[in-house]
Amino acid sequence: MELFVDGKLAAKKEGNGVKNAVRARNFIGHSNWCFNDARPLTEKEVEELYQKTKPSGRESVSFGTSKRTPFVFEGDIYFLPKGTNRLPDFSKLKPVGKIYTPILNVTPRSFREGFPGITDRFEWFAIDYKGKIYIPRDREFTFYLLSDDGAKLIIDGKTVIDNDGIHLPTEKSATVRPSKGIHTVEVRYFQGPRYEVALVLSHLKNGRKVPFDIRDFAPVQVEEGNYQVNLTLSSGILFDFNSYALKPEAIKVLDEVVG
Repeated sequence: MELFVDGKLAAKKEGNGVKNAVRARNFIGHSNWCFNDARPLTEKEVEELYQKTKPSGRESVSFGTSKRTPFVFEGDIYFLPKGTNRLPDFSKLKPVGKIYTPILNVTPRSFREGFPGITDRFEWFAIDYKGKIYIPRDREFTFYLLSDDGAKLIIDGKTVIDNDGIHLPTEKSATVRPSKGIHTVEVRYFQGPRYEVALVLSHLKNGRKVPFDIRDFAPVQVEEGNYQVNLTLSSGILFDFNSYALKPEAIKVLDEVVG
């Protein structure tokens, strides 16, 4: 067995010869039922793979936390009746809690811990994530939405990716061209039967698919220090060019800052 950390060989152990192993879903290794040409990656191949996929250090691996954080995704959690097979009408449901996260990066995995401090539900639940982004100029986004089970990506009230229904981890994509200004981004997600879950919202950044970090596009940049919190707003959010009058959307953002 060889253990790599950040693409580098950290430990190696020689073991016994190949043994017959129970064929299990989470089996890792090599057994006598593997194909003859199966082989582990070389150190160089692991290093190359790591360089292509290494994390930026800001990825999240959970649905969120109960700590209130401004200008990220705010998710309302809902309980669903057993047997639900589509996203529900959230206007008819009452949320049981809130969670906050800057990134939706729950890669396919087992989920049995529930939401600590909110609920221990790990099946038949839904989350409605909402956030705002500021685009200083017209630009193009290519989004990818991977989910198990159903999910939708909604921008400015319009569905741009529909990945609804009960299914295995499935990814769909779409390209949008929002104009300069503030836009709403919403991701609706539901989990049906136990235990496997997945919810990943990605986008193309410099030609590479990476998790979408809403902090990179937040209308207010938040920097927390030991004794104070600094909030920075772009002048493009507050005023039109050569004008001292606050824009209508600026007043809404400032109200959120006060909150």
